[in-house]
Amino acid sequence: MHATISPRLSTALFAVAVMLVGALLPQTLYAQSNDDEGPSDMDIRRAYSLYTEDYNNEEWESAAPNLRWILEHAPTAPFDDDRNYRRAVDLYTGLAEKADDESERVAYLDSAAVMLSDAPNKLDDKGIEYSMYRWEMNRGRFLQQYGSELNNSYENLVNAPTHYERAFEIDPQRIQTYFINEVIEEYVERGDQGDAIAFMGRVEELRGDDEEVMTIVNRERDRIFDRNPNELISYLEGVVEDDPENVEVISQLFSLYIEQGRLDAANELAEDLITMDPPAEIYVAIAQLYLEDGEHQEAFDTFETAVEKGAELTAENYHSMGQAQERMGQLSKARTYFRRALEVDDSFARAHVSIGDLYVQAVSECAGSEMGRSDRAVYWLAVDHYERAQREGDQSVANNARNKANTYREYFPSTEDVFYRDDWAQGESTRIDSGCYSWINESTTVRTR
Repeated sequence: MHATISPRLSTALFAVAVMLVGALLPQTLYAQSNDDEGPSDMDIRRAYSLYTEDYNNEEWESAAPNLRWILEHAPTAPFDDDRNYRRAVDLYTGLAEKADDESERVAYLDSAAVMLSDAPNKLDDKGIEYSMYRWEMNRGRFLQQYGSELNNSYENLVNAPTHYERAFEIDPQRIQTYFINEVIEEYVERGDQGDAIAFMGRVEELRGDDEEVMTIVNRERDRIFDRNPNELISYLEGVVEDDPENVEVISQLFSLYIEQGRLDAANELAEDLITMDPPAEIYVAIAQLYLEDGEHQEAFDTFETAVEKGAELTAENYHSMGQAQERMGQLSKARTYFRRALEVDDSFARAHVSIGDLYVQAVSECAGSEMGRSDRAVYWLAVDHYERAQREGDQSVANNARNKANTYREYFPSTEDVFYRDDWAQGESTRIDSGCYSWINESTTVRTR
């Protein structure tokens, strides 16, 4: 986790800081003017030159008195910019790194933090132009390295990633990829997925043409969305709100609604998607949704549209088409699609269960309340398909098929029924293809209950 400034204030460290600040004051190095005009240009040039030479050589202790004098008497001299304040941060940090005593180290770091916090306000008061981007980046880097060691709270310092995010908003093209990633990771570590996604959306808006940046954005989005699909849904909803004609995003959102069981929301999108010519696989999903909503003709028609659009239907899809026809009372057409499911996948045992159910339904419709010998013979075929499902299906399908087979064996023709039919012989083949059952046209084996 990134360090955040502690609100604790140490009285002892404060005393050390006061002592050190006093030590940094120059010892009457320059003549004081006799009026209120302030130091002379010569004094300013001398102090600036002396501290700059020591600063460049990282002689922090030698540079300190002269830099301190400049900050008190001519903080923006000689170029009317912020360099003296920025160098003061470097100086205090350098002194902290060389400090032998921990309390001195912390006091110097506190002084650097004060400068980072207050300098921009002082520059504003003096009307000096400066780069706030640079100050936000410096604040972030300082806090990232030293934030956990600071003892005081600073009004204008928060935490490193927050300053990096502010720098991004100031100059999104300038900030490096590393710091963008720091902001994203901070949000993720805090569990603020929504804020992370919002920031990534902003990054994509302003740096979407940067391949390196987008690699990180897409990676982090995927991490969040894999853990929390609802975050992805919220993100896509925002995209659709801004771009209601984006078929690709609407299609993705539709699929997510279905995956998450939000069928009402999916239904609302389906109406719009149908008019927008979505990808073929979306037609398949819409068709399945229609089927589950009891809109059987719409489901079947949409499956056919999916095929026209180039969709390759699965055994499951063909089975759904058969269900749509069955629920519309088209038993023969229903069997056609159940058989297509088996052509695609001959181990799709549910299709055999469904064909068996069709034959049971046919008996109910053709025989009414009084079953004759020919009606009972149809159960031979139903049980044939149930038995195939037992052999080829998984445990749940096999159990269902077994129960149905046991039920309808009880309705087989009796020994006497077979005796009175000249065209039936126990164990021999016969064909069910006459009368109300002419559409079945399938062979089975004569047997009794």
